[in-house]
Amino acid sequence: PAAAQPVLGVKGGLNVANINGSYGYFSPRVGFHAGVFAASNPAKRLSLQAEVLYSQKGFRSYVTIEPPTGSSYSARFRFYTEHLDIPLVLNCRVLNRFTPYVGPQASVLIRRNAGVQGFRTDYATYSGGSRLLVGAVAGLGFRITNRLGADVRYSRDLIGSGFRNHALQAGMSFALLAKNDK
Repeated sequence: PAAAQPVLGVKGGLNVANINGSYGYFSPRVGFHAGVFAASNPAKRLSLQAEVLYSQKGFRSYVTIEPPTGSSYSARFRFYTEHLDIPLVLNCRVLNRFTPYVGPQASVLIRRNAGVQGFRTDYATYSGGSRLLVGAVAGLGFRITNRLGADVRYSRDLIGSGFRNHALQAGMSFALLAKNDK
């Protein structure tokens, strides 16, 4: 039957990302993610889903700098990154419409950019760190129709650069090759 075939589609949504570590407190970066997915046999209770997503991550910080002269001034600092996230998740369909999922995620750094008080610089040219990060993703999907879905997920880098991203993502998906019924 058509429902037992693999499904291909597009997805996208909102990211609220930050970093963790012993670097202090930072404000999150609000960005987006967009890409494609392929799910193996989603009509079954368990299925695998692979995705390739462009994802904006990073953080912002507002700090007070006190130079040796004794005066102080406020500075704005931002560190924005762009990644190609490649999660492979195990879906477990429950109650016919809800799908909790979990799995590993590889993330390839595409671009880093930092700015201080309006001065922009390409941070990738002088910073260290790995371009390949390994992490995990977990979330909950909701099937609105066979073609349209929504999900919320949390992703976190576990291995890679000194800056470990974590993001809360909310998005929508649209299956291009799926049976069109409710």
